[in-house]
Amino acid sequence: MYFDIHTHNTVRREGVFSIVNMRAGYADFKEITAPVSFGVHPWDTTCHKSIQEIDKVTNVKGLIAIGECGLDKYKSGSLSKQTELFRKHVNYSEQLHKTLIIHCVGRYNEIIYLRKQIKPTQPWIIHGFNGHPQLAEQLISNGFILSFGSAIFIGNSKATKSLLLMRDEPFLLETDDSGFMIEEVYNQVAEIQGDEINHLKNKIATIFFKTFPGMETSGSQTTC
Repeated sequence: MYFDIHTHNTVRREGVFSIVNMRAGYADFKEITAPVSFGVHPWDTTCHKSIQEIDKVTNVKGLIAIGECGLDKYKSGSLSKQTELFRKHVNYSEQLHKTLIIHCVGRYNEIIYLRKQIKPTQPWIIHGFNGHPQLAEQLISNGFILSFGSAIFIGNSKATKSLLLMRDEPFLLETDDSGFMIEEVYNQVAEIQGDEINHLKNKIATIFFKTFPGMETSGSQTTC
C-alpha cells in the first residue's frame, strides 16, 4: 500500500490510500469521497466564504485530518489574523481528535512557538516540506512530522538534502497538486536514501498509522 497524505487528485486507485484536501470555500462536497482533510488555506485568510465554512468541519463525511491550515508570510492576511484562524483549526483538531496538516512558508519560528505554547495532543504535520536540514532537525525535535513531495525531484533542493539525513527519522509523503503519482514520489525517496522500495513502503505505513491513530487496513482497502 502507498500512502499519499495530501493530494488534490480526487481519483481513487487500487493500492493507494490518499487523503484528498478539501479547501474551505472551494470544495465540492458532492464530488469528494472519503477520506479527506478540510480546512481554510492561509491564502484565504481574508476570504469571508472560506472563514464561514470552517465550522462545517464537524459535519464533513470521511474526515481524518484538519487542514491544510497554517501561516504564510508572503500571502494575504496579517500574521495576527492568520494566527487566529490557525488556532481555530488547532481547536478543531483537538476537539475531534484529528491530525493537523500545516502549510507553513516563512513562519517556522512562529509555528514552533505556537506548538510549544499550545502543547497539542494531536500530531502536527508540515506538508510539502522544502527546508534545509537544520530546520528539519529543529522541527522534528519540537515534535513535528515532515511530509515531502515534489520538491525532492529538484536536483540539490533543500528537501533532498534534508531527506539524506532522515533515514532514521519519521516522515511521510505526498503528491499535493504536482501531477506526480505517489509511486514516483516513493521511488525518488528510495533512490535518494539508497533504500529498497518495499522497506520504504513498510516504514511509511508504520509512520502513517502512528500519525493517524484509529486507522485500520484490510487488504487493499483502508478505512477510518
